Amino acid sequence: MASAPQNPETTPVSLKVEGVAVSGERQALHSFRAHWHIFVPTAVISVLYISGWLVLYFMGLSGGNLARLFIVVLAIGVPLLFANAFLRYQTIAIDLFEKHLRYHTGWPKAEPVVLPYAIIDNVRYSRGLSGRLFGGGTVILQLVAGEAIGVADVEKPEQAAAKIVQMMDDS
Repeated sequence: MASAPQNPETTPVSLKVEGVAVSGERQALHSFRAHWHIFVPTAVISVLYISGWLVLYFMGLSGGNLARLFIVVLAIGVPLLFANAFLRYQTIAIDLFEKHLRYHTGWPKAEPVVLPYAIIDNVRYSRGLSGRLFGGGTVILQLVAGEAIGVADVEKPEQAAAKIVQMMDDS
């Protein structure tokens, strides 16, 4: 028995994401992910606490309460900060499709958000100190309703903003 021809616009397609098939969504035309500078604060904190402990060690105060506090921060705090940065690095994303974009601001947010280009009024980007030094930044989506949405720690935010504006014009 022959089946009726299917409309490609309404036929769900399968998208492979790291080996897992996700049905119902076409592959993103452009994707922007997290920048590695998300790990810089953890590295700075590690260096500061190690330096502080070394100063105490060479002053002969490595058995004191302050030195113990530094050890606790290095043993517990730094691994937790690294785990947080790693989870955010793995989940921050902006994916551009024909009629909409999907963004995920990173862990601990559970699900990505889908926005049609029609409700985006303006797109810009900003960079903090580490972004200017290393290249990452925040993409800011200004919605028609006046709300601003920021996706922080994005790699090449100027390219992401330009591509979103281009996709808005094309749709």
